[in-house]
Amino acid sequence: MILSTTLLSSFIAVSTPNIEKNESTFLIQEDKEIRLSYIEKYADLKTEIETYKTFEKNWDGYNADIISNKTISNAKRFLSLLEDFNILKPIVFPRTFGEIGIYWKNKNNYIEVSISELEEISYFYDLDGEVFGEENLAISIIPIKMKEAIEKIRFNTTSESNTVVTKNENNSKLVA
Repeated sequence: MILSTTLLSSFIAVSTPNIEKNESTFLIQEDKEIRLSYIEKYADLKTEIETYKTFEKNWDGYNADIISNKTISNAKRFLSLLEDFNILKPIVFPRTFGEIGIYWKNKNNYIEVSISELEEISYFYDLDGEVFGEENLAISIIPIKMKEAIEKIRFNTTSESNTVVTKNENNSKLVA
């Protein structure tokens, strides 16, 4: 069976060449490529977060607080944790109250994490109308419900998030 797969989304980009593979070999190869993609993209996120050091009081024109070195350090630490567990790459952004936010989104699903100077995170998600959140959690762990929610977004991406799903000659989906 000849497989050719390209997954393009705001989260990851994975390509496998046209090579004769059985399905289990394909999945192992895809996993290795995804891990490499995560490493490259997480480095970019950490570099972006470093730029938040230059923000001054009122950086957004609405009296936003500065983002402290401690907050930046905590955010990079949490991103490293996500990276270590091969968690889908998020989008990072500065928050008005001196925090750093990260989120994942597709058509009907959204997860947001807030990171501050404290050694804690808070997060919430809305997955197809199911809303849940937790606050004041240790920054050193990924909550199980959050990890499961991220996986749901990963495997339920849509064309709205620029995902391309290719099919083999049996008309079976090769990527979710």
